[in-house]
Amino acid sequence: MKKYNQMILGGAISAVLLILVLYLNHHFPQLMGLWFLLFFIFDLFIYYWINQNSSE
Repeated sequence: MKKYNQMILGGAISAVLLILVLYLNHHFPQLMGLWFLLFFIFDLFIYYWINQNSSE
């Protein structure tokens, strides 16, 4: 059950980050690649964090 909750939390954080990326992209289109790269790195970090905590 703990892993399930972490997956929901991770998904929620990812959704918020994606909305933030799209918002920043709308206001600073010249930095589009940077925003999506940051989102991808954060997404990988969240996925890694969920897997680390669920293996215990």
